[in-house]
Amino acid sequence: WDFNDKPELANAIAAARKYPAIVAGLSLGNEMILAKRASWGDLENALDKLHAELPTMPLTVTEPFAEFLDQADAKPTLARMDFMLVNIHPIFESWFRSAKPQNWAGFVVSVTALLAKAFPGPILVKESGTPTAPESQHFTPAMQRDFYRTLEKQFPPTAKRAFSYFSAFDAPWRVNDVVVGGGTHPEEAHWGLFDANRTPKSVMTDFPPVNFPGPEKPGLEKSGLAKPGLAKPR
Repeated sequence: WDFNDKPELANAIAAARKYPAIVAGLSLGNEMILAKRASWGDLENALDKLHAELPTMPLTVTEPFAEFLDQADAKPTLARMDFMLVNIHPIFESWFRSAKPQNWAGFVVSVTALLAKAFPGPILVKESGTPTAPESQHFTPAMQRDFYRTLEKQFPPTAKRAFSYFSAFDAPWRVNDVVVGGGTHPEEAHWGLFDANRTPKSVMTDFPPVNFPGPEKPGLEKSGLAKPGLAKPR
């Protein structure tokens, strides 16, 4: 979350070295630019330092899509990234309430295509989706399910582009989170595909089979993220 946190960074490095078959890459910071916790120069320096320490480990940073697309200062950082992790949230767009799931999913697909013009490497949409509450804001489990079933049809994963399910479990302690820009956002507690008691939500009733080869099987290496040693030359 913050590469300036020395114990956090040390733990990430230790995990990467101890579990090379599991750790596919490291992201240095989450929304550091958006939250004004770092500059693009800080991100560049952090990537350079960790590349020197872990030369075969694919590295990246995570920002909302607009930070990557709208700032010329992002280009040197993009050049240092081995893959892109990006947050694309339709719920924060002004048109969200008047649109349908196919529009929400189409937005994610279209934005990812724009990002691919700015960044030639693999792109993983780290965060997207819809929360399942609070109902007073018209977020429901059915909305989440409709979003993901539609996105699965519009955005089949490839070695170059894919999306994550955000997130695994609800986080009730985040109900009073203060987000960038100010104000609390109670929906931050309800992004999970499972609730806080690990009970599956409706999105899991017809969740598609996950056919993802293990790192020992051929084909995974095509993504460039399967195992250490595949970071692009510098």
